Amino acid sequence: MADKFEGIRDSLRKLDWKKCKQQLDNLPADTESCLSILQLVWHSDSFVRRRPGDNGIKRDRFLEQMSDYYSAVGVSEAADAISEMRTEFLIIDQGYIEIHSVVPTLATAALTPEQRVSAAFVALDKSVRLMLDDLDRNNRSSNVVMGHGRNLTGKNQEKYDPDAVANGLTAAAGDIVMLEAYRQGWFDEDNRIVLPDLVEVATESVDAIVANLRNANLWRLWKNLDERVRFLNGTLTLAPDGISSWKAKVLEEGGPQIPDDVCVAFDFVPEKRAETLDILANERLDEILTQNFQKLIRETNALSKVGPAGEFVALPPKKYISVYEMHASLMYAHLTKLDTFKLVSGELTVTELLRGYAVLKCYVDVLEKEQHTYFPRVSFDRIHAELMRCGLSSLAADAFISRATFYRSSRDLYDQPLVKTRDGCYILFGSSLVGADLTKILMSNLANYGTTFEDKGKLFEAATISMLRRYGFKARNLKVWRGSKGEHEFDYDVAFTWGNYVFFLECKNRGLPLGNPIATYRFNHELDAHLAQVERLKQGLIDYPDILTKDFPEAVGKEPIFCLVNAMPFAYGYLDGVYVVDDSILSRFFSSSSIKVTKGQLDGKGPQARTALHRLWKGRKPTPDEFIAYLKLPPQLELARHNYELAPKIECLSAKACAKVTDYRRKDLSSNQVSKFLKSGLSNAKAGKVKPADKIKQEKRKKANKAARKGRANNRG
Repeated sequence: MADKFEGIRDSLRKLDWKKCKQQLDNLPADTESCLSILQLVWHSDSFVRRRPGDNGIKRDRFLEQMSDYYSAVGVSEAADAISEMRTEFLIIDQGYIEIHSVVPTLATAALTPEQRVSAAFVALDKSVRLMLDDLDRNNRSSNVVMGHGRNLTGKNQEKYDPDAVANGLTAAAGDIVMLEAYRQGWFDEDNRIVLPDLVEVATESVDAIVANLRNANLWRLWKNLDERVRFLNGTLTLAPDGISSWKAKVLEEGGPQIPDDVCVAFDFVPEKRAETLDILANERLDEILTQNFQKLIRETNALSKVGPAGEFVALPPKKYISVYEMHASLMYAHLTKLDTFKLVSGELTVTELLRGYAVLKCYVDVLEKEQHTYFPRVSFDRIHAELMRCGLSSLAADAFISRATFYRSSRDLYDQPLVKTRDGCYILFGSSLVGADLTKILMSNLANYGTTFEDKGKLFEAATISMLRRYGFKARNLKVWRGSKGEHEFDYDVAFTWGNYVFFLECKNRGLPLGNPIATYRFNHELDAHLAQVERLKQGLIDYPDILTKDFPEAVGKEPIFCLVNAMPFAYGYLDGVYVVDDSILSRFFSSSSIKVTKGQLDGKGPQARTALHRLWKGRKPTPDEFIAYLKLPPQLELARHNYELAPKIECLSAKACAKVTDYRRKDLSSNQVSKFLKSGLSNAKAGKVKPADKIKQEKRKKANKAARKGRANNRG
């Protein structure tokens, strides 16, 4: 479908007012059209000053011209809306300005670009080794299926999330490489980043580069906050001129002593309604992946399917090169209900794409033993030969190397860990691979590549019907047409009766945002559309009662229960009259009467104890009322909620500026805490109506603007 705003989007990207005005002249000059355009402006990255050297003059002039234009055509509210939007842009700008101001003062400013990149790789290698040592020590001390939680404990007893650290290191390094590439023009004709030869660096340089990595992490943090404000209705405000009272409040809340030199302070608070569902979905995805990996190791002969090292290894399902590849292949098929072996993405099958990442994950260890770094250098011919040894054709190996290479347009190094060098070799970025879950890397690459699979919705519907039939329900699809000419189609994906109820399941098979604010925004809007679709199906039964009497007579007289069921682990419980759950929650209810946990060694040796933590249904068989109560407040979802809390943290952006960032913090509950929570009963979390996204946006915007006017934003930039 053509995008009627594509011309305007392009003019916004280029800050080209002349072209934008030509487009606006062809649109209605009314409030509704104006608000749609202003939302495009608000979402355009060109209106925030992310890069050093951008003085914002062109942006501000563009906004002035747009304000004048709408005033001239009679849209009176446009001027105030644009003024308020500029105020918020200035606050966002100020954070980037403070972060950029630190760079010239860093000790590494005296180093060459080659020395800075080389020092960054050495520093990151040290960090990776420390994290792997902590992981090994923690595993030795607690070799159980469920025990010490996700966080690691360092040698100094500090606790940290290894996934968060690894992702942060990968992002920071990618930002440093990208920044130097832009400054020095390190791009080839295909827009791949091409690094010069790395050089030996002194210990002092390695120690100094840590400040650059921190600065890069701060830039990435601010970019994340920037997008959460502009897409997810988060609130970012400047502290008022009397900053001493702000500092005192930070101390009262248990925060640190803010230095006297700090004279600029920001406050960020997320919009929980817009973000919580994504946070919980990612938590549950990680839990599902971890549990199934442990089960694969503990209860199957998975290792027997792993091919011998050094020999040719056929593609799955014949052979696998690691248990990680097997796990990712099984989990992607399980989560999406797709036949992984039949899927194609670009020039590669999904099996070849996954095999490529599995090869890189294994090859990091091989090359580390040779070069003693987790950022080894490898020739194109060698990595190409290794991919072919592991089942890829020559053309597929070429395609994978291109797909996994770091480009000018790359978001980060997470799923593009190959960085080209001038002599045609590659730096293999090990920190994004050694602890990574291949399932999530595969999902990330498919999403970034824009791959979609047309039949995934129907396959999920069929899988859901098959699952319910296994448990004795006469589940079916109900598709009917009504209206004088049969012009109204009502497609009830899955329908079945149980007791005094008839259940209608609307099945959706889409990927998760995986923490990306822009993807989360789109995901939330899709959820609104899906809920509206369910409302239409509800109304269909009211407008055309013969849908039941004629096409589904066994459901006549039964109370309808509508559910929105996602293939991926995205759920809410009861929301606006609809039960929003997912495949994992749905199928889990019927598979066992209780939620249990296994304790014992991960390798399955020694005693294994299964303990029931929470009853889903009491009798020998479940009842429909127990099922409905379960759908309203799934214990898996409540446990995920219980794992997180909102907590403030002070981030120093520069010598004179800091930010209080209130954000989601994972508690990392121990097995005993999880058991206690489930055994003591679920929380009385409220389930019900959620405000529409646009309504939330208006309210948050008004609140942010009011606070911003008290700040100094209009005097900055």
